[in-house]
Amino acid sequence: MFNSRYLIIYDESGENLVREVYFTQIGQGATGYYTAQIAPGTYVIDINHLGIDRADNLPVTITVIADETVTIDVDIDTGIR
Repeated sequence: MFNSRYLIIYDESGENLVREVYFTQIGQGATGYYTAQIAPGTYVIDINHLGIDRADNLPVTITVIADETVTIDVDIDTGIR
């Protein structure tokens, strides 16, 4: 799952790609993490959508302030049952 899943960071307009951030899996389960360092500013965060998957809290607009950490929890529903 994690090899194909990643966050997409767009500029404030939500149209111009700034960076892609891949998830790192923790153990054998469905849990992972990600980290990215980006310049202060306003960004739109989303996931790369594969098929019918979704994340209810994305896309989201965040503002990064110098020397501060922004945390976003992402729960991806793949539609697989």
